[in-house]
Amino acid sequence: MENLILNVNGNDLKVEFDKNAPGDVYVNDKLYQVEMLKELSRNVYSFSVNQKLMTVELDFTEKRNVFIMYNGLSFEVSVTDSTKRMLEKFIKQGGGEKNGEGMIKAPMPGMVVKIMVAEGDEVQEGDKVVIVEAMKMENALKSPVAGTVKKIHAMESQAVEKDAMLIEIEEKK
Repeated sequence: MENLILNVNGNDLKVEFDKNAPGDVYVNDKLYQVEMLKELSRNVYSFSVNQKLMTVELDFTEKRNVFIMYNGLSFEVSVTDSTKRMLEKFIKQGGGEKNGEGMIKAPMPGMVVKIMVAEGDEVQEGDKVVIVEAMKMENALKSPVAGTVKKIHAMESQAVEKDAMLIEIEEKK
């Protein structure tokens, strides 16, 4: 069993799931049968939860938390446990660090869907520069710095490994 602690609007929930039975999710020891049915549009998904249809919008924030919008309500979710680091890399805006250059790396194995910049382009911090699909979800990776696109290491439709260099951005001084 994989264990997570999700903090939802300030309340801790114990979440457990088995990778061998991915549809079974226990929240505070209560079983939910969850199945993602379809990605309806960017960050909007259709799920079946205990055979009830739900449409959920996910908003990945700058603070690395996730906002889940369902039925007119918004829930802020933060994840804490031994997998937090991996989840933060997957969710966060770009994988780069401010170290003089913006290094945008693949947060996990996936496929480059769209490259939104070209070498020599000027970008601002937070601009979307590449979309990577991983685990059937598209993730827009953003520039961690303002600067100039120095080098593009990937191509659209290319499979990439975790931590593969995708784009280098030279930071404006």
